Amino acid sequence: MPKTYSTPQAAKLIGVSLITLHRWLAAEKIQPYGIKLGDGRKLWRWNDRDIAEGRKLKASQKRGPRST
Repeated sequence: MPKTYSTPQAAKLIGVSLITLHRWLAAEKIQPYGIKLGDGRKLWRWNDRDIAEGRKLKASQKRGPRST
């Protein structure tokens, strides 16, 4: 069985904050495997390919504070 990671573990491996990773999920910039829970939420499970995609996404992001 392949190794999977929780969302907090994935954020650490990618090198972004948990909040950033949640923003990317909400914006559908990244789509790991999701397990639907009974209450409509999803439990995201990340594999090594998802981590690599997250690192690519991070590298493509413009650095610096957001403009208001």
